[in-house]
Amino acid sequence: MTLSGTFSLLVQIFSVKLLPSVGPFLALLGKMCIAASFKTSYIISGEIFPTSIRTSAMGMVSAMARVGSILSPFIVMLGESLPGVQFTIFAILGLSGGLLSLGLPET
Repeated sequence: MTLSGTFSLLVQIFSVKLLPSVGPFLALLGKMCIAASFKTSYIISGEIFPTSIRTSAMGMVSAMARVGSILSPFIVMLGESLPGVQFTIFAILGLSGGLLSLGLPET
């Protein structure tokens, strides 16, 4: 997740000022990293919950992931009125998720 946040910040830096052709490449790298971290966090969240509440907790985790999927197009649409803000929002979410996951116990 931290890599996806970093790539999202780099998209904003490179696409506007320095090298506009590097922006789409960094955006695709960020998309690849967030897809990989989604799969990894899904596996880890299944292992972190106790067996007695695992099914309910996985249902809640899956529902919150779907809420994020529903909200993401609206964040991208926000970028049409405020250029570049979508990458900032995704970078903040990716970096904070990556840093918060460091506090999870080892499974």
